[in-house]
Amino acid sequence: MRPLTWALLFLIVLLVLVLALMPPERHLGRLLTVVYLHGALIRTGAFLFIVGALVAVAALVHEDEKIWRWTAAFQVTAWSIWTLGFVVSFYPSYVTWGKAVVWSEPRTRMVVQVAVVSGFLFLLARWLGERVWIGISSLVVGVTLPLLLWRTGVIRHPLDPRHLSIGLASSKL
Repeated sequence: MRPLTWALLFLIVLLVLVLALMPPERHLGRLLTVVYLHGALIRTGAFLFIVGALVAVAALVHEDEKIWRWTAAFQVTAWSIWTLGFVVSFYPSYVTWGKAVVWSEPRTRMVVQVAVVSGFLFLLARWLGERVWIGISSLVVGVTLPLLLWRTGVIRHPLDPRHLSIGLASSKL
């Protein structure tokens, strides 16, 4: 195996250990572990989209094949982690709000929109076969995502997971 594969496996094992050994929260129990995992995946995906945009700038400037491959790798990895973060949110969303996907929540819609648009842009870039489009699609997502995260409001979605216990207690679950 390559060193990067070993590093990735190590990080996954470390993540599982941290989540497994984390003590349960007083009101939410182990549910908070899943909420933290969801938040970590979404934030990691966002970070990778932004880093991918920076790598895309380098690829557009230097025209190096290796940098183009990194741009595509960041885009696919960011999309995969971002989408996994959305899927992981189904369970805590169902337990706290009564639905696996609460479409009335702006953050939920934003996460889905980013997943659909970024996936479409990447597939379109691959279909066109021009690596410049991979860079452009990576830039579009990497530049607009921070703006979306900053401007998207919340209704029920707490930015601090510890506030879930207040909503859970008041919803009689």
